Amino acid sequence: MNKYFIYDSDGYGFYQYFNEGEQPANSYLKEGICTLKKPRFVNGELIETITSNELQTAKIENEYQLYLQRKDDGICAYLKISAELRLAKLGGQISDEEHRMIESELEPTRAEVVLGQWIGAKQKLEDAGSSIIGEAMYNDLMTRLENYITENY
Repeated sequence: MNKYFIYDSDGYGFYQYFNEGEQPANSYLKEGICTLKKPRFVNGELIETITSNELQTAKIENEYQLYLQRKDDGICAYLKISAELRLAKLGGQISDEEHRMIESELEPTRAEVVLGQWIGAKQKLEDAGSSIIGEAMYNDLMTRLENYITENY
């Protein structure tokens, strides 16, 4: 059974439980934060019914689109970090060997973030710590990851 919000003829609402397909036309399915009108009528004709399977498919598609965006954002974020490291090397702030060590240390974090797994990237960075990349870089990267997670999850 699903919980539906029912509106009466005066516009007042109340919750009631119905089996799939037995709910009245003026009902809304309550699923988390989603509110879907179910079913939809135009001039008295049923034009669409959203089943639980269709709702699940829509949720998967939405999450897929979020992952695509997180992946694109991750690629851009890591390319920026790579550019910063390269300029630091070219400017003599870090040696070629330090550059390679930092890139190697950040490889697990990079692998997560470029796949859109920002929370996993944060965990990998925590695992790596600051001993090789330095406290300043560690804090900077952690702040970037935490800000992204706060704003996008």
